[in-house]
Amino acid sequence: MTEQRAMDTPDPKIVHALKVYLVEHILQGESIELDGQTPLLEWGLIDSLVMVDLITFIAERFEVMLPDKEVRPEHFQSLNSLSLLIVRIRDGGAGDRGQTGEAPGPMTAQGIEARWVELGALGRLHVLRTAGAAPAWILLPALGTPGSTWSSILRSSVEEQEACAIDLPGFGVSTSPKEVLTLRDHVTVITRFLEAQERPPYILIAASLSAMIAAEIARRHPALVRALVVLGFGAIREPRAWWARVGGGSDEPSRILHDYYQPLSLSPAQRQLIKDTLEAAAYRTFLDDEAFEAMPSIFEGVRAPTLFISGEDDMIVPLSAVQNASASIPGARVELLARCGHFPHIERSQETLSFVRSFLEGLPGS
Repeated sequence: MTEQRAMDTPDPKIVHALKVYLVEHILQGESIELDGQTPLLEWGLIDSLVMVDLITFIAERFEVMLPDKEVRPEHFQSLNSLSLLIVRIRDGGAGDRGQTGEAPGPMTAQGIEARWVELGALGRLHVLRTAGAAPAWILLPALGTPGSTWSSILRSSVEEQEACAIDLPGFGVSTSPKEVLTLRDHVTVITRFLEAQERPPYILIAASLSAMIAAEIARRHPALVRALVVLGFGAIREPRAWWARVGGGSDEPSRILHDYYQPLSLSPAQRQLIKDTLEAAAYRTFLDDEAFEAMPSIFEGVRAPTLFISGEDDMIVPLSAVQNASASIPGARVELLARCGHFPHIERSQETLSFVRSFLEGLPGS
């Protein structure tokens, strides 16, 4: 009984060692108030490449080699969950111990994998993917956030739904030969990605400003899009004034805190991570003159079945903008989430998923 309790309890020494490694080697020594419950994936503190570094560190520091089947997103959700995995393998005899050779690649088991998709002169995309039923869900994260922010949706889709969560070029670990990336560039890259896949049409599910990418593709390439799901975005009538109001021109991380219904308390390192994102060239160039001009009418001409999901407490995109957008698409639906801010897929992932599944099940021919 005592041994079992030990395996079910995070080891504080392991948690501390993992924290020190992250701070010194990943966050470059930034002072941090990271604790065992900080959501590592959702906040982009680790991605699949960092996972590889962590796996190597764990093998060298604790003499525990994590088997491929154990490299799953839920084990990397926090330092506590990773500590539990290490304790279980170390004390339970699972996996290989004392072997510090090459660590497993960034494949996540249980049906989730990380892969690179080469797009030639357009660069390459980093994608987290689940295998399952078609049509595939293409998950586009909010501007400035990595594909791993969709991890809750991906975990719930394993062995059921094909889904691809994409790091947009300029963010996460996707690469692009361009330093300046506009809305038009992102539309070109994601369209090329869709055309390279094997089973069109697709369900485009986009958060916040990435909904502009999805809407453009749905209008220009209707054969590629079975349906469109928009989270936390709408038709912004005065885009430049809106962008200035919500902090689009600011590098102050505290602005991000108020995008949540329950504002998060960020450590100095997390604040620096957000600040770096807000200062990234790809973040500041997404909305060029062409994009600002397109924003008020971005959903006009879309004929794919469309669902809008919005948090009732979204302080970034008002409900009126969502209603304006839905009015421009025949038959579009709007669903509201109580106690939710600007990021439904992070704040209310299961409720969001329920709305999406209900919507898709009601499509003709489903």
